[in-house]
Amino acid sequence: RLAAAFGMLVVLLLGVAGAALLQLSTLNAVTKQITSNNLISVELINKLGADMIQARLLELRHVYNESPEYKASIEQQMTKLQGDMDDIKARYAPLVDSPAERSAYETLLAQRKEYVVLMERLFRLSRSGESDKAREFMNGESLQLYNASSATLDTLLEINTNDANSESRKADAAFSNGVWVMGVAVLLALALSVTAGLWITRSIRTPLQRAVALADRVAGGDLSSRIEVHTTDELGQLFSALQRMQSSLAETVRAVRRNSEGVASASSQIANGNADLSSRTEEQASSL
Repeated sequence: RLAAAFGMLVVLLLGVAGAALLQLSTLNAVTKQITSNNLISVELINKLGADMIQARLLELRHVYNESPEYKASIEQQMTKLQGDMDDIKARYAPLVDSPAERSAYETLLAQRKEYVVLMERLFRLSRSGESDKAREFMNGESLQLYNASSATLDTLLEINTNDANSESRKADAAFSNGVWVMGVAVLLALALSVTAGLWITRSIRTPLQRAVALADRVAGGDLSSRIEVHTTDELGQLFSALQRMQSSLAETVRAVRRNSEGVASASSQIANGNADLSSRTEEQASSL
C-alpha cells in the first residue's frame, strides 16, 4: 500500500517536472528570440538611422561650403560612414526571420543603393560649383528618397518591436501556464496525499482491530474462532501467526485433555484395585 501511494506521488512529481520543463523551454525560446534577435535588430536599425542622419548632414555641409578641401574631407567621412552602414546591413541580414521583414529589408537595400547614386550626383554638382542646382536636387529628389528610406527603416523598427511584444506576450502566457500547472499539481498532490493517507490508515487500522479482537478471544479461551488470511503482506503474516498460535493452543488443550482423561482412568483403576484388596483382606480376617 505504501509502495502504491509512493508510486502515485512519484508519477505526479514526474508529470509536474515534465510540465515545468516544457514551460521553461518555452520561456528559454522566447528569451532567446528577444535577446538574440529583436533587441539586436532594433539596436542595428537605430544605428543605421543615426548614420543616415549623419550622412544627410554631411551632404548639407558639402553643398553649403565652397572650400574644395572641406568638400574632400566631407567625401572621405562619407566613404567611411557608408562602410559603417554596409557593415550594419550585413549584420542585420541574418536576423531577418519573417516575410514582411524580408520584404521591407530588401526595399531598404534598393533605396539605399539608389540613394548612394543620387549622393554621388549631388557631390558632382557641388564640386563643379553648381550650388543652386545641388541645393535644388538635395531638397527635391534626394530628400524624397531619404524620406522614403527613413519610412522603410521605421517599418523595420515597427516589425521588430511588434515581434518583441509578441514574444513578451508568449513569455507571459508561458509563465501563467506554469503557475496554473503548478497550482493544479499542488492541489492534486494534496488531494492524493490526503486520499492515500486515509486509504492507508483505514487499510491498516481495520485489520489490526480484527487481529486484536481475535487475540482477545483466544486469550479468553475461545479457540473456535476462524482466522482467515487474505493477503501476504505484513498484516497477512500477522494473521498467519495468529492462526498458527490458535492451532498450537488448540492442539495443546487437546493433549492436556487426553492426558487428564488417562490420569482419571488410571486413578479409577487404582481405586477399584484398592477396594478389591480391602475386601479380600476383610474376608481372610473373618475366616481366621
